[in-house]
Amino acid sequence: MGTFADLDDVHVILKDHSGDPGADINGNFDLSTKWIVIEYREEAPQSVRIVFNADYGRFLTRTPVIKKRDRIYVRITEKNGHITEDVFHVRRIKRKRIPGVGMGLEVLCPHQSENIWKKTISFKKRGKRISGNRALEIVVNDLNANRGTEDPTIEIPAIFNTVTKVGSRFDKNTANNYFFESIKTEAAIEEIKDIEAQPVEGGGSFEPMYVRFKSKYNHATGTDLDIVQLQAFEQGFKDDGFGEFINIPSVTLVHPTIESGDRPNIKSLDSEEDPEQGTNLVAIGDKTSGSFTREWMLYVGAKDTFDSARAWSPTANYKPGHLVKQAGLTFESKTSNINQVPPNATHWSARTFTKPAPWINLTSYTKHDLVRNNDIAYKALKTHIASAADEPGLDDTFWIRVSFPPTVDYSPLTNNKPQYWVNALGGAKHAATNNAKTVIVDPNVIIDDPLHPRTPVWYVNTDPSLIPAELKVGGNIRDAFRMLVIDPANGNSTGL
Repeated sequence: MGTFADLDDVHVILKDHSGDPGADINGNFDLSTKWIVIEYREEAPQSVRIVFNADYGRFLTRTPVIKKRDRIYVRITEKNGHITEDVFHVRRIKRKRIPGVGMGLEVLCPHQSENIWKKTISFKKRGKRISGNRALEIVVNDLNANRGTEDPTIEIPAIFNTVTKVGSRFDKNTANNYFFESIKTEAAIEEIKDIEAQPVEGGGSFEPMYVRFKSKYNHATGTDLDIVQLQAFEQGFKDDGFGEFINIPSVTLVHPTIESGDRPNIKSLDSEEDPEQGTNLVAIGDKTSGSFTREWMLYVGAKDTFDSARAWSPTANYKPGHLVKQAGLTFESKTSNINQVPPNATHWSARTFTKPAPWINLTSYTKHDLVRNNDIAYKALKTHIASAADEPGLDDTFWIRVSFPPTVDYSPLTNNKPQYWVNALGGAKHAATNNAKTVIVDPNVIIDDPLHPRTPVWYVNTDPSLIPAELKVGGNIRDAFRMLVIDPANGNSTGL
C-alpha cells in the first residue's frame, strides 16, 4: 500500500549494485513490490521517503543491502495520469518496527541535485546589467566548472520543453545587477527569483518563477544517470497541448453586494474599492494579461514618481526633464534654466497625471508630446511625422521613455469586476497566514501534500459537465475534486 490513494503504479529501482546476487544485467534491483510507504516532496531539492518491508533481514543483511549514497530511481504514476520521475540518493537509513508488518527500513532520499544547492558560487563583474536568464546561466556554468566527482552535470535545454518543463523561461529582456560573492547556490537563485518577480516599474518581469533540477536519467536505456536538467518556469503555467506554454486559468471574481447576504470567502465587508483584499484567494498577476496586480503596480510606480516632484526653486539649476510643483500644478522643464517661473511656455510644459494617448503611425507629433506604446510612456524628442521606423521603443532619436505619466487607468481597477489570473505560489510565504484563512491555489501540485497548506484547483469553468476527460478517473469526477465555480451571467465566484 502507499500513502496516496491515487497512486496507480510505483517503480523503485536500486541502482549500481553490480556483482550482488540477484541484480539484473545493469546491476540494478527492482524494489517496486517491497515498499509499504512512499512520500514525495516536490520542493527544491525534491526528496522521497520510502519505508521498506525489511523482515527477515531484507535490505539489512540480505542482498541487496541498501547503503548510504546508493542511488534510487523512482517513477510514480497517479491514476489521473501525472507522472513523477527522478533519481534520488540515500542519505539516512533508519530501522523501525511497523505494527502488523514487522521490521521496516525507513530510507530518506534527497534528490541527486541536493549538493548543488549547497555549493558556493562567486561572480561580480559578469553580473552587471544582465537578465535573470543570463544570471542563472552563469550560476549553472560556475557549478559545472567546479562540480565534485559525485555531483551531476547540469543542462539547460536551449529550447524550453513545455511537456517536461525543462529549460529556462526567465525573461531575457530584463537588466539588473547580480553581484554574488561567496554565496550559496540556493541563496543566489532565490535572489534571481526575487528580482524577476519585482514589478515592471522596478525592473522585473512581475513573474513568480519556479526553479529546481530534474533528473535526465532514462531508466529504459540506462543513460544520462549523472545529468540533471534545469526547470525554470512561471508559476501556474502548462502546455496547452499544442506546444504553447499558457497561463491557467483566468477567472473573474466579483463581490456580491452586502444586501444579497451571499458573500462567500469574504474577509472584509468594509469596502468594495479593493476587491483583492476581500477574498481569501491569493492571485498573482500575469505580466502580459493586463491583470489587476500588474496594472496597479504600474499605476502606483508612475504616481510615486509624479508625486515626488519638489517645489520649484528660483535658485535651482534645472535640466530638461526635471519635474517641479508650482501653485499646486506639476511642470516639466523643457530647457536648462534658472529662475524661469512656471508656467512659462518657453521653458516649462504643464503635466497632468493622465494616461497618454497611444502612439499612432503617420501621426504628426510635436517635441515634448507624450504617448504610450506597449504599456510604456514616451516623450517626443523632436517634431516629426510618425513612421514604423521611429516607433517608440525602437528608435531613441525620436522618443525617450518617461515614468511620470501613468500608462494604465486606475479607475477600472476599482470597479467590481477586476480580472484575476490564478497563478499562485505553491508553498509561498503567505500560505496559512491571516489566521489560516489565506489559501494558495497551485496548479503545479504534482501530489497532494497534507503537510503544505495549499489547495489544488483542478479546473475552472461554469459547467461541471465540461470537465476534460483527462481530469476524471474512469470517466467519473474524482472524490474531493476541487473546481472553482463561476456564474457566467455576472462573473460571480460561487465558491469551490
